[in-house]
Amino acid sequence: MQSSTVSKGDAQTLVPASVLRQLRAAAAVRCYDIAFVGNRMDTKDLKKQMYNNYHGNKEKNIISQIALIVNAKAEYKNIYEIETVKLLQQAPIESYLGGHRKCVLKELFSPPSAPYRFVAGKHFDYEVLCCPTKILTAKKCSGRFLLELARKTITNLKKAVVIADAWLDNGDLPSGKTWNDLYVHTISKSFKNNPKEPIFTGLINLICHSKFNEGRSNILNVLATKDGDSCDFDTGGKAKLRSVTKENKSNLRSTQTGTPSQFVARGLTLESRIQIIELAQFEDSKKSENCKDRLTLLTTRNQLLLEERKQEIELAKIICPTYDPTQPNWMKIKNLTTQIEKIKNDISRGEEEQRTL
Repeated sequence: MQSSTVSKGDAQTLVPASVLRQLRAAAAVRCYDIAFVGNRMDTKDLKKQMYNNYHGNKEKNIISQIALIVNAKAEYKNIYEIETVKLLQQAPIESYLGGHRKCVLKELFSPPSAPYRFVAGKHFDYEVLCCPTKILTAKKCSGRFLLELARKTITNLKKAVVIADAWLDNGDLPSGKTWNDLYVHTISKSFKNNPKEPIFTGLINLICHSKFNEGRSNILNVLATKDGDSCDFDTGGKAKLRSVTKENKSNLRSTQTGTPSQFVARGLTLESRIQIIELAQFEDSKKSENCKDRLTLLTTRNQLLLEERKQEIELAKIICPTYDPTQPNWMKIKNLTTQIEKIKNDISRGEEEQRTL
């Protein structure tokens, strides 16, 4: 399969819609995971946050997920084969990403009938992925479109995880097999379950964001079904939230309300005892609920700061690859780190207070 030299204007007629959907879905799932986990927000706010994470927001310093895909940054580099380009004098440097390389989408993500290899920034770019359809228009992917796409993709992704787990040998690759063999097997099984989709939507997330890769690191909280799968090792991700919720419920159940001997000594009637017990339970429950709400807000704030710092680091590496304490982006990273440490201390004090209730 060869690389096409077609212009960007013909990209929408060359790149199959299924390939573009794969790329959009990969970004949508990551946006959903960033916006949703550990955050109490309604659907309207969730859509808005996903829209900002997908398209980017310079005012809020949010890096676009599709920009990361097109530029082969972060975990998305795993879907490309990086080829060195020998630049000719008449060829403009901007023809390829970085000027001296081109990022070619691996054949694994292209339909068998695709006649060309697709190059990021040439056959699909930020403008193409901004659109919800194959045809280039001024309309951008809306928050509603991204939310629906993410939820459908996550459904496919969870089914693929089950298939992949069953293929592994106690969590390890079978002898003589590679990760690529696992991906091919998962695609084949998924195709049998859904013949309408030769390559299931969510494959990119399976390879880039789940534990089924060389790094064996899952970074999607929507896949964190148990504590060992938690992706955010600073806040504990989804597993941490479940643990905190479980602890809070246990504290409520074990709330002490006094002993019968004290009631008897005071000569209280049975009805009075019941009223006192209910009042004590209400007060303790109220304190515990307030403490839980504070911890939830602190955890959410910490999650957002961690994500902001991660994005800022990606941006700083692009603008100033070498660490410079006087450079604005690196200075902001230091400031974010200080804020994160302060919030972690507040969370520790809050958890200690909760244990005493």
